[in-house]
Amino acid sequence: MRIVHLSDIHLNSNNKEDLKNYYVESLIEDLSNFSQEKKIDLILITGDLVDKGGNSLGAEPYKFFQDNFITPISAALDVPSNHFLIIPGNHDINKEFIKVDNEFYLSEKLNCKLANQYVEDLKNEIKDENKRIEQFKTFEKELHSLTENYTFSNMHSLYIWNNKEFKIGFALINDSWRCSPDLKRDQHFIGHDQLFKARNFFIKEETDLNLAIFHHPLSALNGDEQSEIKNILKTKNFDIAIFGHNHKYEAERLISGHGGYLSINGRSAFSNPSETSSLYQPGYNLLDLDPHQKTYKISARKFIKGSGYRFDKDTDSIPNGEESGSLPQPERLYALAEDTNNEDENLPDSYTADVDRIVGLLIGESIYPDKYAFTRELVQNSVDACNRVIETNSHASPRIIITIDPESNFIEVYDEGDGMTKNVIKNHFAVIGKSISQDHNENTQRSNLISKFGIGFISTFIAAEKVVINTKTEEDGSIKFEIEDVFKGFKYFNNSQNELESKSGTSIRVYLKKGFDINTASDTIRRYCRHVNNLEIKHGDSVMKIEERWNMEDSSFFYTVDNNRYSLKLGLNNSTRGLYASYCGFFISPHNSAILPFRFPSHIVGEINFAPKSIDFDISRTKIISTDKSQAVQREISLALRKLFRDCLESSNELTYQIVVNYLQFYLQNYDQLKPLYDKSIIPPKIRTVI
Repeated sequence: MRIVHLSDIHLNSNNKEDLKNYYVESLIEDLSNFSQEKKIDLILITGDLVDKGGNSLGAEPYKFFQDNFITPISAALDVPSNHFLIIPGNHDINKEFIKVDNEFYLSEKLNCKLANQYVEDLKNEIKDENKRIEQFKTFEKELHSLTENYTFSNMHSLYIWNNKEFKIGFALINDSWRCSPDLKRDQHFIGHDQLFKARNFFIKEETDLNLAIFHHPLSALNGDEQSEIKNILKTKNFDIAIFGHNHKYEAERLISGHGGYLSINGRSAFSNPSETSSLYQPGYNLLDLDPHQKTYKISARKFIKGSGYRFDKDTDSIPNGEESGSLPQPERLYALAEDTNNEDENLPDSYTADVDRIVGLLIGESIYPDKYAFTRELVQNSVDACNRVIETNSHASPRIIITIDPESNFIEVYDEGDGMTKNVIKNHFAVIGKSISQDHNENTQRSNLISKFGIGFISTFIAAEKVVINTKTEEDGSIKFEIEDVFKGFKYFNNSQNELESKSGTSIRVYLKKGFDINTASDTIRRYCRHVNNLEIKHGDSVMKIEERWNMEDSSFFYTVDNNRYSLKLGLNNSTRGLYASYCGFFISPHNSAILPFRFPSHIVGEINFAPKSIDFDISRTKIISTDKSQAVQREISLALRKLFRDCLESSNELTYQIVVNYLQFYLQNYDQLKPLYDKSIIPPKIRTVI
């Protein structure tokens, strides 16, 4: 099914000539191109057909609207006029029919319950409370007087699209019956029972998909009403909610444990064709729906007056002006066990897992508070791939090359590692929670690979619009595929060319979503990658080789420890950068109380880089967990610190000498008070070392 979504036309005496002279013609031309590809079935207009009640258009503003907007589009596209579905917006009300006393009462007394009562009382009658929308509702009733499967009311109207293959329900919500020039958001109730009544009707009609059509976004409504409507949309079989009013494009999949819905907000279709702000220029959406597959595609269009009175892709709102995906579905639960003696269907057989919710958590801020941490995960995977090559060929020196492309807004991590065979892609890469490196370590009895949890790659979808994977092995040759979302299928490219120069390897190209900054992503790579061999970054025309760093700049009196568990470098510095911690060359954090001795002086700088399995950290890799391993490191750092202090005190450097003396004086003066805290490893929050 193909639907055109228009909104906020605001037709009035000031813009009607623009509408006649070029806008409708340009709109018809653009829609005709789409119609030739696939016929347009319905046209939705989500409110504000006219401006300020249409007072500037004469006694019959909606007849003027029909004659100059609906009729020419209907004739050109062969879309019957009764296939235009309309709802009122706040500019469609006639404020002349708002009674001050009645409005004061409604503003003070109306709540969710009373608004629902008005929904019932006013659905077939015009009274003082809804007379402001009478003219619009009269026009709607005439427009659909002969429309099959159309149920009119002064509040919500209902329509069933039935083409014999599927049935789609449209709930045309009247959320403007309360609107007035002075209405405040907290006073804006619409009567959420409109949605319940629509839902019950759709159940009876056995619809395949259901759409709720609003003028106002939910954020424009009273908070209690807003919460009720969100809950209904998420849980009561509504698949899509379409809004107007905001004059800008937005689309979002909102998911709950019982389903969810796709929320779409459209640009103003006309209003001010001379608008210069790209965000608010006129436009419309084309929505393609597949009710059987539960999928959608949105083509966002924008009107450009200054370069030929034409429509083009709305690339300001969506990359390439298009987006597609699956409609949110009810939760998918997977049983974790089969053996049970349960015979009562009202009792569970075993634990079940809500896979959608779990995967959502795995790519959420609870695990990745840094949204750009996916860059670290990709480079870590490349390091492991290169290390597997070195295991079989000790003379090999595989490279890792990161390309930053601001123009195309992508980051690509390419490695000359071992690549991925079909078997690896199927049984490791495509299985969330299964780590290639962890399995390799277990199978070879080694522990030199970094990756551990098997969830790092999917962190890319926090920031990725899409990801293109190109991998090559001697066994299976080149394989190239694309992923747009963790909940979508892989798209394979047939006869993929041999694009990788190395004998084996993998490139991961991540196209960033709108709102993610490619320079921030580049900076994040440099921050995380501290001790990675053969790493280069190409940023535009420049190529930068990343050398290892030890946080020792401008330091004096160095102390180094190298063993099979870690490399430690300490220095004394006038700054207070602290002691960094890294794991296998990748930065963890600058403040690690789990490995630092109590009251560790802040003028001691440097870094400790842990070998695989020599320290434990949380799943986000940003915090070291306190264990026997970390406590052993604490003691060893303390011993190293003593040796560093000794060298300093034996020197003639007055500045560093005084820093150490100040620290030791503090330590000795507060020893009796602090010793119990040392023994219990308790750090009082208000005590700070000053040296």
